[in-house]
This record gives sequence, structure tokens and C-alpha cells, in this order.
Amino acid sequence: MEDQVDEQVECPIRPIEGWIKRKKIPVPSTFKSPKSFAFAIAKSIEKRGVKKYSKKPFIMESIENAAANFGTAALTAGIEKDIIIDINAAATANGAIIT
Repeated sequence: MEDQVDEQVECPIRPIEGWIKRKKIPVPSTFKSPKSFAFAIAKSIEKRGVKKYSKKPFIMESIENAAANFGTAALTAGIEKDIIIDINAAATANGAIIT
């Protein structure tokens, strides 16, 4: 399989290799190298294409689901608490004393 990789045009493989490294995706043991794994991914994309995602940010759907399941008041209280915790952590990290 490694020979097949070398025979093919390598330009489309390099970005996939970089993506594998950035995402820290482990190379399955069935592949000899990250290059052969990237080649297999490229061939899969060539055959099947890539999945199209909706333009709507996924976070909005999550927030809407949380509001429906727990109520807007509970969601607001949780967000307020997270903001306060983050502000206190940032202040403490910079030498402030929180009372």
C-alpha cells in the first residue's frame, strides 16, 4: 500500500496528514504510516465525498435543547454561575483576592 501512496499525487494527502496530526487522531494499526492512513482517507473522500453540515451553529441547537429540558431560568442561572467562576479564576490568577 505504501508503494501506491508514492505513485499517487501527494498534494491532496499532505493537508489530510496535517489534519490527522492537529486532531491527534491515532493511526489505526492496519496502516503502516500516517501517510498511508491519509491516502485511505483521501480515497474515501474521492468515493463518497464529504458530509455537508448546516450553516446553523450547533451551539444554538444545544442551548435550545437545554432550555427546553431544564427551563430558561435554570439555564440562565447556570450561565451566570459559569461567568462568575471564570471571572474569579482570571482575577485570582492575576493576583486579586476574591472575598
